[in-house]
Amino acid sequence: MNPWLRETFASLRVPAYRVLWFSVLLNFAALWASIVSRGFLAFDLTDSAAALGLLFLGFGLPMLVLSPIGGVIADRWPRKTVTVISQWSFAATNTVLAVLVLADVIELWMLFAGSISEGIGVALGIPARQALIGDLVDDDDIGNAVALQQVSFNGVRIIAPTVAGLLIAVDAVGIGGVYLLQSVAYAAAAMVAMRLPSVEPRPAEKHVSPLAGITQGIRYIRGRPAILTLVLFAYAIEMTAFSYMVFIPAVVDDLFDGGSVALGVMTTTIAAGAFAASLRVAWLADRASGWTFHLLAALVFGPLLIAFALSPVFAVALLIGVALGGAETGFLSMNQSLSMRFSHSDYYGRVQSVLLFGFALNGLVGFPVGLIADIVGLRQAMVGLGVASSVLVLLVLLYSRRIDARSDAHPFAEAAPVEPSAAS
Repeated sequence: MNPWLRETFASLRVPAYRVLWFSVLLNFAALWASIVSRGFLAFDLTDSAAALGLLFLGFGLPMLVLSPIGGVIADRWPRKTVTVISQWSFAATNTVLAVLVLADVIELWMLFAGSISEGIGVALGIPARQALIGDLVDDDDIGNAVALQQVSFNGVRIIAPTVAGLLIAVDAVGIGGVYLLQSVAYAAAAMVAMRLPSVEPRPAEKHVSPLAGITQGIRYIRGRPAILTLVLFAYAIEMTAFSYMVFIPAVVDDLFDGGSVALGVMTTTIAAGAFAASLRVAWLADRASGWTFHLLAALVFGPLLIAFALSPVFAVALLIGVALGGAETGFLSMNQSLSMRFSHSDYYGRVQSVLLFGFALNGLVGFPVGLIADIVGLRQAMVGLGVASSVLVLLVLLYSRRIDARSDAHPFAEAAPVEPSAAS
């Protein structure tokens, strides 16, 4: 086998990880179809960018409250069980929304309630799913295994949005049919995940109170400069530039006068760049150069978003979108991979939940940014997000040098000892 292929897809040699990877693939297919269908429906109902931000707010609020608890759950309860339950919750939410759409009684507040439901599932389930990776693969392949989930995320991102956009435009399917298909995909993901092996948490973790578990996780992160830096970079970008994805339906409709097909094409073009970047990360994730790659992706994300916002025509936006998707995924995928590599296994769930908290903050930002976009213009609002991201990333970079994060940027086994007992 080609050495690049062997190293890039190394974790797929593990049978249990292949099961998880396929379950995640189905989950992501449903997720990307949902992003297109929900965004298109919300904008169709309201013709307002603020409505898109409102749905993201509904998604972020439960994550803001529950993601720390989700991390404790991931380190105390069987991670497979938590993962399966969260998948079934997504299937149930989308089934209810499909019925409401098909009955032609759907309203914005119902979509908002659906976003809250999905946010709860993400906050309580995703830390467990991420931490489960560490239970299935060897330590040397953890970075690669995390990155390969981003490969699946962006692989279906190339296909699912376009298919969803095309199906929405078909009268025989429409929004309601797409929501039904999303439900089926989420249910299939849950059934595949049920085939995963069960790994019991450490006995000591079962007797730690939730509050104590959260406190231990925060102390652990503060004691590891590299992990703290990864968290701060994640917050800097997720609170700002990541909001651009929420407004893609408005960008296509308001700036370029496109419909559901154009929305699918735009999302797919961004996904193409993201997919290429995720393959690169899968190859780099367990190498020393991964840290530098992560920094570069963080630095270029904001400027690329500014260029995207200022694109004069649809074709130019598509070209810049390729680079923007690459920067987005290059940063996010490497950030998640490094955070797992540098963490002790007892803290996988809590570290991932703290990172997930950044997406909750992003949800809080989305709604006011949508209001601003309705007042001052979508281009101006997105330029503001790019500028804010660039400034915050530079500040985090300066702080990381002050605390010497680079010297701590090693896998846990190679890093300066920070024992779990000491962290607590």
